[in-house]
Amino acid sequence: MLSLVLIWLHVVAAAVWVGGMVFFVTVLVPVVRSGEFATHSAAIVRATGRRFRTVGWTALAVLIVTGFGTLLVRGIGPAELIDTATWATPFGRLLGGKLLLVGLVLVLSTAHDLYVGPRASAAAIAAPTSPAATALRRRASLMGRSNLVLALAIVALAVTMTRGCGV
Repeated sequence: MLSLVLIWLHVVAAAVWVGGMVFFVTVLVPVVRSGEFATHSAAIVRATGRRFRTVGWTALAVLIVTGFGTLLVRGIGPAELIDTATWATPFGRLLGGKLLLVGLVLVLSTAHDLYVGPRASAAAIAAPTSPAATALRRRASLMGRSNLVLALAIVALAVTMTRGCGV
């Protein structure tokens, strides 16, 4: 029963995290950057980004906790994680790849959410057409899109781990 609860929470948190990024990149930003919202786009993106930051980081925390909980339920604890034999298996290699991508996402998300994103929003509100605002907006956009690609790769590895390795 615990295993099912952990997996359910993990899947829901992944849906919230990835779905929120997909919405942000494919719906919100294109809509507010064109048409009637263009004059307020920076403020709308900033407010939405702040709100999603809380939701996204909460989902990431749930993913990390439920991911490690699921490993424990499946008999993969700290001893197995430091055993080189674990990493030599197909499951271990996939897990290692997934953990590497999760680490990259955490670094990229931290840089985006605490540094680049807030600076890009502030610059876009202060002087929307300035070269600095444009450069920061492009950097923040690239980081957000990169995070989405990494998230989709993590989902692909997760599916492969559970379906491709017989686990």
